[in-house]
Amino acid sequence: MTPVFSVVIPCYNAADYIIETLESVFNQTFDNFEVIVINDGSTDKSIEVLQEIHDPRLRVVSIQNSGVSVARNVGIKLAAGIYVAFLDADDIWNINHLHHAYQTLKSVRNVNWYTSTCKFDAYVSDSWKNSSPHPHVKIVDYFTNRSARATSASSTVIRKDILVKSNLFPENIKLAEDTLAWATYAIISPIIAVNTTPTVLYRQHELSTSKSRMKTLTKDVEIFNSLMSHLHKLSLDYPHNQSLKKYFFEQFSGYFRLLAPKMCFIKTQCIKNRSNKFKTFTGLALCFILCLPIFMYNLLRKRKSSPYISSIKEVLFARRIISKHLKENDSSITIPFQFYVKFFLACQSLIES
Repeated sequence: MTPVFSVVIPCYNAADYIIETLESVFNQTFDNFEVIVINDGSTDKSIEVLQEIHDPRLRVVSIQNSGVSVARNVGIKLAAGIYVAFLDADDIWNINHLHHAYQTLKSVRNVNWYTSTCKFDAYVSDSWKNSSPHPHVKIVDYFTNRSARATSASSTVIRKDILVKSNLFPENIKLAEDTLAWATYAIISPIIAVNTTPTVLYRQHELSTSKSRMKTLTKDVEIFNSLMSHLHKLSLDYPHNQSLKKYFFEQFSGYFRLLAPKMCFIKTQCIKNRSNKFKTFTGLALCFILCLPIFMYNLLRKRKSSPYISSIKEVLFARRIISKHLKENDSSITIPFQFYVKFFLACQSLIES
């Protein structure tokens, strides 16, 4: 019998978590599914742990370490189910996750994918895993409704047979690959069912707050650069998709608003032998300068009849302010300057297209 769901789990060095993750799948109240774990070249005891599990619904496939995108794409190709449900090897499902997805996808016509909101925590209680929350589902356009994008791969279920190609996840990038995958899928099928009741726990791992700030910022910068360049290319590949263009700008401004305060924090921490008042003032001033073009963009968008900027002179003025005040040899400042170069090129291309 064809399973309704193929649960695809990429696994890399998740020996400490994979048992609990799989238990949350096997305990689902809806049980017509198969589980495909792609062991992505783990170097810990993940494969040994998986070999100890004897459940006919579980299939374990080992590949060379190639990254989460390759692992997910391999899982999609092997999937026999009507739908593919993604789950990371350290995340947890509520026992009704698949039941809610099935009931929604069965009852709503012309909706090919589903997602739910997530809990974000380092630990999960048995009471939450085994609870029966009432679903609150809304049908929305992925590009125009932000709640559809406030999810994770572990909460997303897609219909397999409408995929144009099996390599849904871009294999040439290592960060924000799921965001690009969902944008690509939404071009084919923009309408998505969103359950605002959380049925997925996204496990947050604890990090050292002092030493990890710059490392985290560097990773965020890499995500930003990669995501924006790929989304920009996607928007140029589909020049008449106005929702995709709007989505591109929203993603840029959203990511940048999150990154600007982090950049300012790093900058102020680099200022030695200064008073706290000076540090605070400098941080606020930098935050204002960094966010100024985004503010101008949003202001212009509201004033203009067109949904996009018709002129970027005002934003170029902000760029001159930044280049005047920030030195190129300051490693904590050259990062945002690169962002602006990407931003202006993207604006110019989208305005001209």
